[in-house]
Amino acid sequence: MLEALFKTLLHRLMTGKVRVKELALQFKEEVTPTRGGEGDRLPGGSEARP
Repeated sequence: MLEALFKTLLHRLMTGKVRVKELALQFKEEVTPTRGGEGDRLPGGSEARP
């Protein structure tokens, strides 16, 4: 049920049927973008892709 709702909202956002004028986001930590390289890790243990 929740996945269907997410997909519907995402589709409406991507097709322009719903617009977001202002979006306030809060991040737990600051993430500095880096160039992908061997051994680079993203928060959560994922590997960065070049």
